[in-house]
Amino acid sequence: MIKNINIKNSVTYLIFYFSILGVLFLLWLTGKSLLSVIIPVGTISLFLIDSKIKINKSLFYSILVLLFIIIINLLLFDNYEYAYDSIVKGAFLPIFVGLYFSKLKDNPIKNNIVKVLFIMLNIYCFINFFIMLKQVSTPGFMVRARSDITYYLDMITGFVGEKGTHRLSYVYITCIYLNLIHLKSEVKKYRIFAKVFLIFNLLSSLYISAFNDNRTYYILLALSLLPYLALNFKLKNIKKSKLGKFVVAFILILITSLSLYMTTPAVKKFVDENIIDQYVVTTINKLSSSKQNNTESGEERVELLKYAVSNTNLVVGKGIGSIPLTKIESMPMHFGLNDFNVRIYTGGIPYLIIFFVIYYLFYINFFENKNKSLKVFVLLYTVFAAFYTQSYSQIEKTFLITLSMFVISIMYNKSKIINGNNLINNDERS
Repeated sequence: MIKNINIKNSVTYLIFYFSILGVLFLLWLTGKSLLSVIIPVGTISLFLIDSKIKINKSLFYSILVLLFIIIINLLLFDNYEYAYDSIVKGAFLPIFVGLYFSKLKDNPIKNNIVKVLFIMLNIYCFINFFIMLKQVSTPGFMVRARSDITYYLDMITGFVGEKGTHRLSYVYITCIYLNLIHLKSEVKKYRIFAKVFLIFNLLSSLYISAFNDNRTYYILLALSLLPYLALNFKLKNIKKSKLGKFVVAFILILITSLSLYMTTPAVKKFVDENIIDQYVVTTINKLSSSKQNNTESGEERVELLKYAVSNTNLVVGKGIGSIPLTKIESMPMHFGLNDFNVRIYTGGIPYLIIFFVIYYLFYINFFENKNKSLKVFVLLYTVFAAFYTQSYSQIEKTFLITLSMFVISIMYNKSKIINGNNLINNDERS
């Protein structure tokens, strides 16, 4: 039972659960971004309710630097057509996500939230997987597209919604870590539940990612699991857990296989000809309504980055607000695919870097006992997310990325999510 719910905790719960409902279902149902209202209004309310405002000084100064860069940029350029979307929606609204989770980090009710989310997200992923399978076999099934479908594979996301493969990636990563956390639950039924759904979500996520062309997920998953590997190797817990051995072996095999595939021509040729071409590509060709099957291509991102760098002023850009964040008709196709291109083109390299600094500081502050390896991981996770998607300009993606890092930090901090003092009363133990 949840005890002693005060106003601050009530607001914290409401913000979180409405946000989760928004990104996991209501965005698909309505096509509207409810988080653009819920997160900023709710977070401001939290800061007004709680007089003990704790903001890291480095983070505070970084946000001031961002504000300074934007003001200077607006004074230098007069192209304000898309300034509101670029500055308010694309810069400052997502920052409220980091502020909210920074408040949640210091609130004991985070343990209650993680417990509920553990059950909720596993059930969600289980149901959503079978919806996505149906979307593979029956194109258009439960797809609620608000725009022309130029690439159907982006729609194979179930309740996550259109063009949601990257959001789906972070949903799976969060769910996998919630299961890893509960493997050590003192409640037997939770341990069993976690073991079953950890294996199910690992296998189902890898499987469906082959059919919705979400190659980014494989890299994100391997990267995200590094803290788990480091923690287990450091604490030498692998020998004590058969499942731990299985998970570590699975991850090592996955990373090794991906490395061989990407670096060894002979292996790549064998896999392409005997697996990809015969099974995956055949299905993709049937589903795709477009021949643009290179949407997820890492090479495309590199080429677009080269275009951004060579066609702007690297110090101040072409003007924040000079182009929209998405659907940029005047630029090469898919130019708005990630944060890298748009940030550099509109505001220059300083504008891009300051976002890395802000979100790095948000994320690293979730962790205790920080070391160099952890700092490198957080930096890589932050930068990689921005290179592959619009991580810090679309509030739904920012929420899911931050949630995944928040849950990773809980595991890393060795928080006892389920024990008699936090979530479960002693009489509930098995």
